[in-house]
Amino acid sequence: MNTNRPNTPNQWEEFYGPNLGYVIELYEQYKDDPDSVDPTFKELFEQWGAPALTRENDNAGVIQAAGITEADMMKVASALKLMENIRAYGHLSAEIYPFDVKRQKKTEFLNPATYGLTENDLQSISAKILWSDAPSDVKTG
Repeated sequence: MNTNRPNTPNQWEEFYGPNLGYVIELYEQYKDDPDSVDPTFKELFEQWGAPALTRENDNAGVIQAAGITEADMMKVASALKLMENIRAYGHLSAEIYPFDVKRQKKTEFLNPATYGLTENDLQSISAKILWSDAPSDVKTG
């Protein structure tokens, strides 16, 4: 990390993801006790101030510009969880016994309602979002 570079509008742009989270945690620690952080970071905080969250804010702006809400993102995440559980545990709901023996099955994790999803929610999510290799003729609605 080059601490001698000229100041730019966003000095923290080289930090992102987990590294940015770490720097933010260090800054919170620095605010409580400046001598508790490594001298290099202390100097950076004194010189540059608080770390900016520009990368995340840029992504938020793109998402908002596309008309995607946080609720939409949560539905997609829930649908992915449901899909993974169907892949891993879907066989548990199969009727494979040749005799008419009713067994108690605990398969609520295969039910969309468990994830707060409705049939309309699932139909509104494109198959390509959940599976990038989905054939073009696969439709959700």
